[in-house]
Amino acid sequence: MGAAGRASDKMSRLEHFWFRSVDSRRYALLRAGFGTAVLISLLDQWSHRYELYTAGGIADNAAIQSGLSWLAWFSVFESPQAVNALFVCFALSAAALIVGFWSRASMLMVFVWLQASALQVAPAFTGWDALLRCVGFILLLSPLGESWSVDAWCLRRAGKEPSSYSPVYGLYLVQWQIAIMYWVTAFLKLGDSYWRSGEFASYFFMSMFSTIPSSEFASWAALSTTLTYASLATELSLPLLLWFRRSRVLGFLLGAALHLGIAATSILYVFSVATLALYPAFLDDKDLETIDRWIKKLARSNHS
Repeated sequence: MGAAGRASDKMSRLEHFWFRSVDSRRYALLRAGFGTAVLISLLDQWSHRYELYTAGGIADNAAIQSGLSWLAWFSVFESPQAVNALFVCFALSAAALIVGFWSRASMLMVFVWLQASALQVAPAFTGWDALLRCVGFILLLSPLGESWSVDAWCLRRAGKEPSSYSPVYGLYLVQWQIAIMYWVTAFLKLGDSYWRSGEFASYFFMSMFSTIPSSEFASWAALSTTLTYASLATELSLPLLLWFRRSRVLGFLLGAALHLGIAATSILYVFSVATLALYPAFLDDKDLETIDRWIKKLARSNHS
């Protein structure tokens, strides 16, 4: 094979890697999960919207106008009434994304919300916002899954059949983003003396972030060491467990245990919701076939 043939073969394999067709329901589940995470994060801020987003709040709206001005909506719409209207508009966009109604336009509005809120009150966030912004940018340029959507229903009403397959590239990018998040977070923690000594959990449960702050946790050294090292080991191993089909169920269970534990014991539940909502990116076509069989079997048992 000549040089031209080898180059063509490499290009073919590269094209297959990025653009091979996969079940579009994988994107539909990811789209719904992402929209749910955004909606919950928005609802979490509802009771504090005036303090965070109006001209009379804690943020200096004028200071952000020199940034990405076309995304700094709250530097222009800064009255309580305007903030209410924007919150409702963005919430409706997230809800529309969940059900797949005008999916591309809804995705754009959701992305605008993520950028506008970050420009306004980034110091008030706890990491979930950066994750959602990165994934939001990926989904803005990716298929959104015509399956399981209002858009698909509208297409069928118009006599057209929605696409059952989509190129895989967006799912890869979301998987890598989640893996990078876990590994970077874990390696940063390894540089902290409290994490290395196993004392972090005790300090965390005594902090303002805990839902059950108590000085009693200072005497629970064994529990603190177990929880600290277990969470580190889980974060380091989760991307690998989620990537491989044989260990994927274990990855889902460990991830759920980690994030539901964080949500139950701290005020950082939005981060847990945002991360778990993106796990459908790791499902493959065979997983969907298995889930589909389970659903059909359950439906038959309910009818009998």
